[in-house]
Amino acid sequence: MQSDKELKHTLEEAERLHNTGDLVGALRAYRKAQKWISDDATKDEVQQYIDELHDMVAFVQESEGNNDKPWWEPLVDGFKENTVLIIGLSITVIAIVLLSVLVPMVMKTLQKQSPTQPSPSPSAVADRTEKGDSYQVQAELKGSNGGGEGTIKKSTSVVTLTIPEVLYEPYPSKYVVQDKAPVYASLEDVGKTPVSSVPLNTLVLLVNKTPDQQWLQIETAGEQRHWISAKALADARYKSPAEIDAEIKAELGGKYWEVKVEGNTAPFQYYLYVNAPSASVAYQSTLAAYQSYVKRQMLTAMNAISHQKIEALRLEEASQEPAPESPAFSVRVRVYAQDARGEDSLLGEKQFSLQRGNDQRYEAKRLLEGF
Repeated sequence: MQSDKELKHTLEEAERLHNTGDLVGALRAYRKAQKWISDDATKDEVQQYIDELHDMVAFVQESEGNNDKPWWEPLVDGFKENTVLIIGLSITVIAIVLLSVLVPMVMKTLQKQSPTQPSPSPSAVADRTEKGDSYQVQAELKGSNGGGEGTIKKSTSVVTLTIPEVLYEPYPSKYVVQDKAPVYASLEDVGKTPVSSVPLNTLVLLVNKTPDQQWLQIETAGEQRHWISAKALADARYKSPAEIDAEIKAELGGKYWEVKVEGNTAPFQYYLYVNAPSASVAYQSTLAAYQSYVKRQMLTAMNAISHQKIEALRLEEASQEPAPESPAFSVRVRVYAQDARGEDSLLGEKQFSLQRGNDQRYEAKRLLEGF
């Protein structure tokens, strides 16, 4: 009975020491308890505890022995084991640093040597400039955000005359910008009956002038010299309104309107240009230009911010065409959005006002925005 009490007390002591972290004390207690064990099962269980504690004590002692090594020995051992990896990483880091320094220098040098600028990136090309019914792909957008001057020509001939201070060969060439401009044989004949007249847009040579430059001596193709009023000459030939109108129409793709994108970076701005000879033509041109903008650029912009895709935009005229010679008029339209089911919903209204200018034409430049 005494041995059973001793065994129980010793096992309890061993367990307590084990739980408190005293592995060596627990190991000794378990070994002491072995002499009182008579049951084989208990003996095997205690032996298992002894083996586990023995391995744990050996591990702790080995770890403590490693701690006695100098602090730098683990670093050296780690370097030896990973020499190849460390060298490879070092080479990679050095290569990255060199590339980050050399590449900008090389690119800068090439840009200085290159006479032309590189082509713009796809993001710089926002859309096509639409002139009338023709589309032209732009390789480079021109203009700037905030607007710029329009490219449409003025509709009246601007008469300019440059008279050199000293006349010498070859004589300056000038154009007659007055139909049947009268000419005189001498300055004494000025105010009397003209000796002849020169047709409009005749190219003549300027060979002399009065001190006040009001009268100029010209030489025609027949080598005849006459005096003519300076007001009848100009540096460029005279263009009639019909000729200028034809040039404007050709420049705008056979129409009198243009939708043009301006800006090199987003957000891009779209402008409506109109230059027409009459109110009715300007009215129809404004409608056609805005219709084109609605179907293309506005539809793209709306789908970029809309939660539900818009299949199409429809323009509805909400004003009446003015008389051909109306001094001013307004164009009012409504825009409807069509969804996938074919149902229309009103997006908003837009109004444009145009008036006749001093050149008797209807010109406008409008920034195309939302509602």
